[in-house]
Amino acid sequence: MRFFCRIPRKKSSLLAAGLGLACAATGMFHASAGPLSTSGPSAPGPDADLAAHFRTAYNIFMKAEECRDSGRWSEAAHYYNEAGQAYTRLVERFPAWEPAVFRFRIAYCEGQAKAMRKKAERASSDKVAGDQGRPAVTAAAPPSVGTSGRTTPAEAIRTARPLLLAERGAEARAILLDALRQDPDSRSIRFFLATAQCQAGNLSDAQHILEGLLEENPLDAHARVLLGISHFGLGQVEKAKQEMERALDTAPGMPEAYYNLAEILLFFEPPATAVASNYYWKSVQGGGARDPDLEKRLSAPAESGPSPSPARSGSSE
Repeated sequence: MRFFCRIPRKKSSLLAAGLGLACAATGMFHASAGPLSTSGPSAPGPDADLAAHFRTAYNIFMKAEECRDSGRWSEAAHYYNEAGQAYTRLVERFPAWEPAVFRFRIAYCEGQAKAMRKKAERASSDKVAGDQGRPAVTAAAPPSVGTSGRTTPAEAIRTARPLLLAERGAEARAILLDALRQDPDSRSIRFFLATAQCQAGNLSDAQHILEGLLEENPLDAHARVLLGISHFGLGQVEKAKQEMERALDTAPGMPEAYYNLAEILLFFEPPATAVASNYYWKSVQGGGARDPDLEKRLSAPAESGPSPSPARSGSSE
């Protein structure tokens, strides 16, 4: 599992260390998952099947969102249709788990698939009409550059991603801001821009972007995780914990949420080491990379005292 950045070990080192958001192992981020743990606790049986089915549906859904934001309308329609079917199968297999959440997603996917098909048909008609009215072109312009010579939003994302992985948020922000002017509705650009703002220490700006994304789609678990990290950066530890729990309500077994919950709980007084350790190993079992430094801190003797309640979804002890 790759990281854009991490929860800082000390809150005072926020700007230097950055914030912690695991780069999701989905098509949207093109990040490969790390090896599963062979020595940590096994993933909880009752939750594993649900988490696996949800992850499959969610990855297809995010691929559809990426295709839509890149202007690949036909592909987007295909993936939205597949995502809707995957969520329908999930509802049939787990009828008692959050039916309202899945009904929302199924309806959203159906609506988006229909809209994408219309866009694809319109683009095809426009191309035919344009071809009939102009001479043949001998050499096509590079697909990553618009007619004005500026980088397209899709290329901007491809350029910004490695900068974010290297925690060069200020550089990525300049690229993404230019892309946002060209495509202000792109969810991918806005999410990556929020990540860049977090890395640059502009946490309030990041929250403004993320709140807009969540208002449009309350089920965007990655935006929820990043919002939680921004709360943490502002010293709002309880709010950070709540956002991670809400992310798990939407995406059971999400490694990024579990990893960040583990980090967050170590900042409580006293540190909730036992609960944090449980969350960390669930992150690893879900595809997250091992973190030797965090494992050392989790193996330290736990202090006595009340621990925060565990997350509501996929976190039974």
